[in-house]
Amino acid sequence: MHILELKNVNLIKDNGEILLENVNFKADPGEVILITGTNGVGKSTLFKSLLFFMGNTEDKYAKIEGEFLFDGSAEKKDLNCKVINIEQKDYLSMLFYRAKTALKIGLEKYKDREKRFNYWIEKYRPLTEEDKNKKLIEKFIFSLSGGEEKYLSILQGLVRCDDPEIKLVLIDEPTNNLDHIHIKHLSDLIQRIRHFRPELAFIIISHCRVWPYITKTYEIKKTDEKSNNTLIEVDNECHNCFGNADEDGYYNSNMNPSK
Repeated sequence: MHILELKNVNLIKDNGEILLENVNFKADPGEVILITGTNGVGKSTLFKSLLFFMGNTEDKYAKIEGEFLFDGSAEKKDLNCKVINIEQKDYLSMLFYRAKTALKIGLEKYKDREKRFNYWIEKYRPLTEEDKNKKLIEKFIFSLSGGEEKYLSILQGLVRCDDPEIKLVLIDEPTNNLDHIHIKHLSDLIQRIRHFRPELAFIIISHCRVWPYITKTYEIKKTDEKSNNTLIEVDNECHNCFGNADEDGYYNSNMNPSK
């Protein structure tokens, strides 16, 4: 059974304009799927529509036609216990909190969150050497740079990845505002999570193709000049913007649990 399946989905604006047409898509356990496309083609609208279907938001960004299935069910319900949704967080209400407090909020439903937090930091090594030297997680949020804040919002979601109930991770534009050090480290972190949770599926929405382990790539584009945008499966291609990954898909071999 597919974790997530979209069947003949159309996303339509209130004025009748079709944003995406006839979207067909499947995500299976263990897959890492990249959804890409140029700015303005509908990547974020598709992401928001997925969140709406999964009960992660009450905001409906477009009229939705067609079927969204999660574990074979078309019932719209809150799937927070099974899906990690990662998008840019708004930390305005937490400016005087330390970064590690924000990370622990990602574990607030667990009674042993302190133990889980320390174990996760040790097991997955989410911090770069630069982060450790600056003691990123000890910083107050108001002092974080835009890139540090973006990276923190990603970690706040990924900190739940060891929960066996989690089946799918959705990540929207993870490379925005990140420097090359954090982009490579994030790529390695996802691959390290996959090593320990091989059944976990990831959907990454990004214009950047720096993920060496992508199993499927879909591009949002038109099939011809007269058609509307749709989702088309294309060849996987990792752009070696930041150098080459090793045979196991890691940029930094120190992140590879097999070595």
